[in-house]
Amino acid sequence: MRALSLGLTLLAGCTIASDFGGYSGADGGGSDASVDLAVDAGADMRMPGACEPACDAGRTCCDGSCVDLSTDGANCGGCGAVCPDVANAESACVEGECTFRCDEGLTDCEGECLDTAANPDHCGACGNTCPDAPFADRTCVGGTCDIACFDGFADCDPGAEGCESFLGSPTSCGGCDEACGAGEVCADLETGRQCTATCPPGTTGCDGACVDTQTSLAHCGGCGRACPTRPNTTVECAAGTCTYACTGAFRNCDDEFANGCEVEPAFYARDRDGDLFTVGLAARFCPDDVPDGFSERTEKPDCNDENPAINPDATEECDGIDNDCTGGADDPFRFMGAPVGGTCRCGVGAAPGEVVCADDGSEAICDYPAEVCTNGADDDCDGARDDADSDCDRCLSDWASWSCTVSSLGTGGRTCIARCGAYVLQMSVSSLGAPSGSCTTPSGTRLACRPRMMATCADCEAAFDAGCCEP
Repeated sequence: MRALSLGLTLLAGCTIASDFGGYSGADGGGSDASVDLAVDAGADMRMPGACEPACDAGRTCCDGSCVDLSTDGANCGGCGAVCPDVANAESACVEGECTFRCDEGLTDCEGECLDTAANPDHCGACGNTCPDAPFADRTCVGGTCDIACFDGFADCDPGAEGCESFLGSPTSCGGCDEACGAGEVCADLETGRQCTATCPPGTTGCDGACVDTQTSLAHCGGCGRACPTRPNTTVECAAGTCTYACTGAFRNCDDEFANGCEVEPAFYARDRDGDLFTVGLAARFCPDDVPDGFSERTEKPDCNDENPAINPDATEECDGIDNDCTGGADDPFRFMGAPVGGTCRCGVGAAPGEVVCADDGSEAICDYPAEVCTNGADDDCDGARDDADSDCDRCLSDWASWSCTVSSLGTGGRTCIARCGAYVLQMSVSSLGAPSGSCTTPSGTRLACRPRMMATCADCEAAFDAGCCEP
């Protein structure tokens, strides 16, 4: 499915006035009536928060909840990136991008789901606009452009454009072939338009037609003052003034009445940080009416509308932030295949460290642990192992787990054992008082030691030659 960013079309009519009989008031030119909705309803872009327990692989912590950024419509491609509803469509988040599928029978025309079989602005195909015609509304029937005559008008001449015949005229009084006799006028009576000798009260005779100049499109505000057709508008005569309303998504952006509603404006959405990437609901605005903090809607939404350095065009850095709005912070960075936050080791058997970002954000590195002095590995990756590493000097004062047992010979013989990690020091005094001792290293080497006589178990710690057993 083709991925699109979404905007909700907020259509509103606009009204402009002709130069006949005065202006109706507002020119109706630029923006959508529901602009406040577009300004305030943007997605609340939240940064990832803490989740306890940690999220499983493939899920991201957003505001304290573990979500799948590839399918979650409230966090699509990034935390807080909400896929808005689209009129006449089913919205979804697919592979981290907002998409939608139009309802059956409708067509996606630049983010709007429309019926191309009946829409005069997209008749038969997107962008195929039906032409305007005098005294007629543009229509689309079965995907083919047609016209519908204004009330009181008819298309009596197939060779003429639009609905050229006024059915209040004495030459076509109530119908195309209904002409009045000499001296008669055409009046709109209770029984319909009929030929009569005089115009009824409240109407004015204009070229043999009895009309109300306050409402007549052919004589709006006075005899002979027909309301002209304007592109992409509907027209009516109200209080003797020709007034127009824009059709579909068209707007009168140049405030020129003569050319009607001349443009179909682009969609705009919120862009607080000014990086030209947008979020939230979108609305159409004339270029001069775009609110502050809005930009033309982008296909890929911003994932942080408070920071211009974070957007879909940014370069991802190793800093714990999703700089390029792909839905994952530091996602391209690896150390020996492990992502940031994963485990790393200096070698087989070494204690694990953590993959972290380098201070300059250019790469992922391993934060190695402190040297473990008794496992035969170079844990801190400084090139030295265990007793060869200066970090292990501390072991000389860390002997622990002294244990003493009295021999069963009944002569006061003792055996004392001490451990420092994988180093084992064993000393004994036999029943004959002959001291002996040994040191076993992690590699299994057994060294002989010469402890002094031990009167008590407390003497064990001082009873060996330090050079014999040095972790």
